[in-house]
Amino acid sequence: MALKVDVTLSSPAGDALSDAISTTLTTSYSVSLGNNVKKMKMTGAVQTIVEGSDVGAKLLVLKNLGTAAGTDYIQIFNTSSDGVGTNRVATLDAGEVAVIPISGNPDISAHAETANTFLEVMEFTIAAADRT
Repeated sequence: MALKVDVTLSSPAGDALSDAISTTLTTSYSVSLGNNVKKMKMTGAVQTIVEGSDVGAKLLVLKNLGTAAGTDYIQIFNTSSDGVGTNRVATLDAGEVAVIPISGNPDISAHAETANTFLEVMEFTIAAADRT
């Protein structure tokens, strides 16, 4: 199975001190289908998404299933303890998605201030040919 990620970043020119920016990044990964797909209920405590002992090249796709924008934030960080202030990788508002490539043996965890918010987690193993 191939997973293609396209990202386009652009901004119009602002005032006299800024220029327009436009860049496009396209990356394709060969991945194993459905290694780990789950829906996690956030409880207000730190919860592990990927264990540090689960080594290898992976691609995480995370989606905040919350519905209250500006309230249902989920913080994603690279530690197994509550390191939200210093180890944050991303903060997802309601409906937002993050695509995070990982390798080695990091702990990836999530924390939400609002209990009963849900996080959708899709974990894919990246094919060896795409790791170089």
